[in-house]
Amino acid sequence: MRLQPKISVVMTVYNTEKYLKEAINSVLNQTFENFEYILINDASTDNSLEILQSFRDKRLRIVNNPVNMGVAASSNIGLDMARGTYVIRMDSDDISLPHRFETQLNYMEDHPDIGVVGSWVRCFGDQTDDYVWEFPLQHHEIRANQIFNPKIHHSSIIMRKSLLDRYHLRYNPRFTRSLDYEFYVRHADKLTFANLNEVLLLYRRHPEQISTGYFNEQQQLAGEVRLSELGKLGITPNEREFLLHQMLSIGSFRPDREFVDQSRSWLEKLWFANKQAAYYSQNEFEKVLAIKWTDVCSAVAVRNEGLAGEIWTRKFYEFPLHDKAPLPENEIKPVKLQDLARGVKNVVIFGTGRVALNLYAKLKSKYDVIAFIDNNKEVQEKTVFGIPVMSMESFIQCAGKNPVVILSSILGNHDQTVMNKIADQCKDIQAIVLSWKDLL
Repeated sequence: MRLQPKISVVMTVYNTEKYLKEAINSVLNQTFENFEYILINDASTDNSLEILQSFRDKRLRIVNNPVNMGVAASSNIGLDMARGTYVIRMDSDDISLPHRFETQLNYMEDHPDIGVVGSWVRCFGDQTDDYVWEFPLQHHEIRANQIFNPKIHHSSIIMRKSLLDRYHLRYNPRFTRSLDYEFYVRHADKLTFANLNEVLLLYRRHPEQISTGYFNEQQQLAGEVRLSELGKLGITPNEREFLLHQMLSIGSFRPDREFVDQSRSWLEKLWFANKQAAYYSQNEFEKVLAIKWTDVCSAVAVRNEGLAGEIWTRKFYEFPLHDKAPLPENEIKPVKLQDLARGVKNVVIFGTGRVALNLYAKLKSKYDVIAFIDNNKEVQEKTVFGIPVMSMESFIQCAGKNPVVILSSILGNHDQTVMNKIADQCKDIQAIVLSWKDLL
């Protein structure tokens, strides 16, 4: 007798023949095996349907749409068909790690109050560096971030089917892009969110994917979601304010004084509005605004060297929440650096973002910070506080035999991978590679 599936996996497919087999195999090779696999072919014009039909696993349930309905409508077909206690979503070009289902199932079983759980995600692809998206973990953190972006990766989620059925939670078919963002926000009063601080999904970046090829349409629809969230705060933005909010949301920071001033005013407006509306957790919302402000200042200071001094001596401190941005630790103890580095005084900091600049501020009085290293070509050959920003390759070429300490300002569980890469690239110079966590 066939078991009732514990999990229903819902995957929509449209013209992903290049990646489909790998995606399907990552599901079929899970350590947890009691699931049904609902695949909706949305009238693909390539060989996707033939690939689906080549699999003989009895857990597969294949639906072939006669016409293209779009990812949201196709997803709703899968939700209606799902018989499992939980629903897992996954895109047809991504890869689930083998223990994903087991890990997320155990979490949901242990936390009956949670409705949707995502995970951290490792990005990969032919034209992208290997890096990890580390999303906030707790419900109020995730919700506060939704003023800008969803912060829970759709292809990584597991959902409680009883909530989907009780409140008839479905995707909006009009949202052919950003359907997850709209879904989370529209149903926010019915769902409690969480993310697991573990990479369970590999997210493929490639030219054919929706979020690359249809960026403008995606941001137009995401903008509608952001407008609805602003409305919950009692804000109806004018055209200039809305454009600014869109730019802040996607990290498109114009490197001039006017943009910095406008960003500060807008973030203050959001802060005061939430104080009145009490829509988001005020404490978490203040952290989100503070991080956004620090990101603006960091990006503009790096891209406009003439403004850097003014930003870090005055403008940064004009935002009332400037000190609310959480760092991984409250204190760094630079005295430990000398012990770990065997007396080496020259320091190089990997990165030019918020953490890197805070690290510099802590170390500059006792150590000679001789360079920043950043893989972002937009900031290379510029200076931060008069200190050159270099690529790793350029630094290695000019480092010679002078001993240095290279400090990684990158955060999270993938620190060691990054540190190993840096150490490997610097093996021909006298370098000691340390994570900032080594200083604590």
